[in-house]
Amino acid sequence: MPRLKHCTRCRLHETRNKIVWGAGDIDSTCKFCGEGPGFNEDKTGTPFCGESGKLLRSFMLDLAGPTIFKEVFITNLVLCRPPNNRDPYDDEIEACDRWLRYQLFRMKPKAIGCIGRIAAGNLIKGMWEWGVPVKKRGTVYIPIYHPAYVSRNRNNEDLMAKFKDSIKLTLELGGIL
Repeated sequence: MPRLKHCTRCRLHETRNKIVWGAGDIDSTCKFCGEGPGFNEDKTGTPFCGESGKLLRSFMLDLAGPTIFKEVFITNLVLCRPPNNRDPYDDEIEACDRWLRYQLFRMKPKAIGCIGRIAAGNLIKGMWEWGVPVKKRGTVYIPIYHPAYVSRNRNNEDLMAKFKDSIKLTLELGGIL
């Protein structure tokens, strides 16, 4: 997207290496959205390619096979890395909102997996609970624990199961499984 290449709508452009637009099929009926790119994503321009992304991707591969990343679309609320991986500020999220709306709502996805509390809170904008679908305007939103949190708590079997179940539910409601 050429206009996005030179975006300066918020302060995050000052420290970014690459804009992390997203990956996969933009026309997919199943989308996943996190809060913002991390260190590795900023270097490569690919969302969820770092350590926490490996966990997310491994669960998706186990559930849906090797073509999964051509069938879903993965993006973030903000397309540039917040310094030191801090949570994105409200004005930064607002600055990227036009791109997110283009990505997420252009094709009216059936399901959106909201990865982490920041993404869930900003996309659902109301009451929600981890793993419990929320339907709004014809789209189902599924709050999914952030893979970094899950990775730090790998010994918690209930958490791991809820993480995997939330991913599976997103894929099912999105028409992938």
